[in-house]
Amino acid sequence: MEKYINVNRLVNRLTDNEALKTYYTLILMADTQEAKMATDKQFWQSFEMTNPTAKAAIRLAFQEAERNLLAETKRLRQDVTDYQSAIKLKIAA
Repeated sequence: MEKYINVNRLVNRLTDNEALKTYYTLILMADTQEAKMATDKQFWQSFEMTNPTAKAAIRLAFQEAERNLLAETKRLRQDVTDYQSAIKLKIAA
């Protein structure tokens, strides 16, 4: 359950697009590489059958999610750095 909660938090920070939320959640929750590949294949097959307006919205959502992922990566890196600093202070005290 904790894995799902963490995945859900991350996905919600990456995108508001429901299709992308579902895609990312399924990919991140998949237990095997084969399951991830099957999910990815199914998503892109569905994407190809989608109307042009929806395709454009999904492409835009992917671009936004990519920018959000970069910001999220920086935030997580800072969290790790802060945590490491706190540990060093405790050890030194």
